[in-house]
Amino acid sequence: MFIDAVLAAVGMLYLGYFVIRALGDSDGFLSRANAEGFRVGPVLTLALIPLLLGAAYLSRREQRNFRKHFHDPLDVSG
Repeated sequence: MFIDAVLAAVGMLYLGYFVIRALGDSDGFLSRANAEGFRVGPVLTLALIPLLLGAAYLSRREQRNFRKHFHDPLDVSG
């Protein structure tokens, strides 16, 4: 509980520092370089979704094949 409060306080300090710096230098904050920097995280996240879906598909397929290969002949469930 103490650690959660410390982490929340540090996060709020960083957020406050960011807001003060952004408001103090709005021309520098609204530059093209900063806009591109803020766009990198969401774009990379969206770009990784197909990779994660492909990995999940391959994992499920391998698991099905593994279970089929070691199927118990006395198991009537399927």
